Amino acid sequence: MKLITSPALSEQAAKLQDVTIGDRILSCTLDIFSCKRTNDEKKVAGKLNVRQDEECKHLTELNNDKMQDKIHSIKEQRKRSSSISSESDYTPGYTQRKRSKSNDYENDATAGTSPNSYSNSKTVDKNEAVKPTLPPKPSVTMTSLGDLSDPSVRRLHTDLILTLNATFSDYNFDSLKPSSFKRLSHERSNGAGESVININNRLHTSFASTSPTSNPGSLGGENVDVDRVLGEMWGAVGEIVELKECEVFSYIPEVEGDPFSEDGVLWSFNYFMFHKSEKKILYFTCLARTLDRHFASNKGTMDEDERRILREEEYSEGGGSERENHSFSMDFD
Repeated sequence: MKLITSPALSEQAAKLQDVTIGDRILSCTLDIFSCKRTNDEKKVAGKLNVRQDEECKHLTELNNDKMQDKIHSIKEQRKRSSSISSESDYTPGYTQRKRSKSNDYENDATAGTSPNSYSNSKTVDKNEAVKPTLPPKPSVTMTSLGDLSDPSVRRLHTDLILTLNATFSDYNFDSLKPSSFKRLSHERSNGAGESVININNRLHTSFASTSPTSNPGSLGGENVDVDRVLGEMWGAVGEIVELKECEVFSYIPEVEGDPFSEDGVLWSFNYFMFHKSEKKILYFTCLARTLDRHFASNKGTMDEDERRILREEEYSEGGGSERENHSFSMDFD
């Protein structure tokens, strides 16, 4: 994955890096990658392809097990129904009334002589010939990204993993399954429009959730109009990739050992905006950490005593006193 550099985008994205909001730190990363793989990434893709084969096999076996259980359940249900039916059909002392031969002859003689009998029989035959169209059966290898037996879905899954690896080089995301990702929108619907609004609303909520301050809308101690920053940021993105033509996916952190599951992370979001024809991925991630955890991560690995001492030092230096809060309102179209 090759990082696409843009001075204008980097300048705007930097304004959302390590922003202090009350007792937390907000860190956002906005990168655009081309899907051209390096030699090392091609090796990773080969290993992932083997795992995808194993996942397809697992999904197929799981489906077969479900089908066997369903067949067994149907057989058992039929046995019970047959047993109940046999018991209800037997009536002691019951004598079947003999049919009259004359009635049989009359029925045979008059069969089909009704004026409507011919047309009715034709109608029945015609109706029987027209069978309803059944929807196609879902693939047994279907995942949240699509059918894993489809090469394009496999490539998408691999590209999302490689994007995370490229962004967080200290972590390894090779073990992520397709279920770790969720499709949010398709390029044939509204593209990334709704996701852009969700991102801005989330950032707006983060800033607006703090107490009012005499210096609203400041980021990182610098007076900045947040509405203008976000508008200019998305404008810089639009110069590189057309968001309306993107498919949008999100990453759902569910395993230990990634930056989103560390201690002190209050919340995070991850959006991948994939432009299929241009083979570009816009990755926008944001993490909100507590202040002490942020400082600890910047100073290296610390034990609990060291973190406690750090918090005490911060408090004695004014970290526990009044903090500057930021709030702003935003209406992003």
